[in-house]
Amino acid sequence: MLAFPMGSRFGFSELFSGELMSLFVLFR
Repeated sequence: MLAFPMGSRFGFSELFSGELMSLFVLFR
């Protein structure tokens, strides 16, 4: 699941944030 070069940092940040939130919820 690597970010595409075309995708801007904003998209990458959003994806990372979503993953972090998902992990947090799962661990919670």
